[in-house]
Amino acid sequence: ELRFWLRRLVKEYTGPCAIRYARGGEDPRLKDLGCSGAPWDPLTAYPSSRIALVTYGALTAEAIDACAKLKEEGILCDLFKMVQIYPLDQELLEQLGRYDCVLFAEEGIRSGGIGEKLAAALDKARDMVLAGVLADSLTLTDTAGGEAVKEWDINGESAVIGVKRV
Repeated sequence: ELRFWLRRLVKEYTGPCAIRYARGGEDPRLKDLGCSGAPWDPLTAYPSSRIALVTYGALTAEAIDACAKLKEEGILCDLFKMVQIYPLDQELLEQLGRYDCVLFAEEGIRSGGIGEKLAAALDKARDMVLAGVLADSLTLTDTAGGEAVKEWDINGESAVIGVKRV
C-alpha cells in the first residue's frame, strides 16, 4: 500500500501531500488486506448492519479484532478503512449516511481530529448518532512505538465497548 500511494502521489498529484506510515513495521493482521487504490475500503459489510466503525492506519488491526468480537456476540458492525483521510471522500460519506450509528476510531483528540471532520460532514448530510474517538478527549502526543495506544487502552476491546455503549 505504501509503495502504491507513494508512486501515485509523486506521478499524479500536484501540491502538498503527506503519507503516514507505521514505525516499526506493518502489523501482521494487516498484511493480507492488499491495496485497492481507492480512497477507502469496506473491510466488512453485512446487509443488516446498522453500525459502522471507521478508522485508518495502525488502528485498523484493532478495529478488525473488534468487529470479529462483536460478530461473535451477534452484533454486526461494518468496518471501513480510510486510506485518504483528507479531503473526505464524498462516496464514503454517502455510504456512511445509511447507518444509524457511526463510530470513528483514531489515535487523536476529539477536537481537531479526522473524526471531528467526519462527524461535521455527516451531520451536514444527515441527522445521526456519531460516537467520538476511542481516546475520549485525551491529547496523545507521543505515539511512537504505540506507547500512547497501550497507555490509554486504545484497542479492539475499547472499540467493542464503544459499540455496545451506543
